[in-house]
Amino acid sequence: QWNKYPAIVNATASAGVPLVQTIQDCYGGDRSYPAPLRSLGKAAMLCVLTASVADGLQKFLPQIKSARVMRGGVNSAEAARSPALNRRRPYLLTASRLELSAKALNVVRGAFAAIAQSYPELDLVVAGEGSDRARLQAIAGELGLGARVEFTGAVPRAKLWSLYKGAKFFVMASRRPEGLGLVFLESMACGRPGR
Repeated sequence: QWNKYPAIVNATASAGVPLVQTIQDCYGGDRSYPAPLRSLGKAAMLCVLTASVADGLQKFLPQIKSARVMRGGVNSAEAARSPALNRRRPYLLTASRLELSAKALNVVRGAFAAIAQSYPELDLVVAGEGSDRARLQAIAGELGLGARVEFTGAVPRAKLWSLYKGAKFFVMASRRPEGLGLVFLESMACGRPGR
């Protein structure tokens, strides 16, 4: 995503539209894409999820010092109105981009494999899409868990609320530091514990 910033900055400048950009984390862009990140110095306003995100990017983007901290939130009323998914078998839920460079989905899958024999009635539902989906599906099959790991692909918000509410637990493991995983707030809004 970071490498798209120069094109976005140039397009908004050409159109005369002020650019307001929210940055949710400080990994990747600072090390892998410092030049695209610096292009955000031309933004009309920068927002960050937490002050630690601004601290982590200050070396590459000095303008981040004046960024506004805007904590993420969820629509708890919409979550409350959503019905729980009625699934034949109970499940654990994880929801994220399916990209192993950022999300430790292999850790989630490994943890599920470790408990699968002790809890034969329990499945793992993986909501999301990404470049490593086929790899994760193949590994689940190699572990003999293919029938117990469901990959839903990208789901609309209404279905995601239902997935949260129907789950026994929500699980997420990130490979890198993040400002605040909104999925944990979404899970809490649905009354589900997260790990």
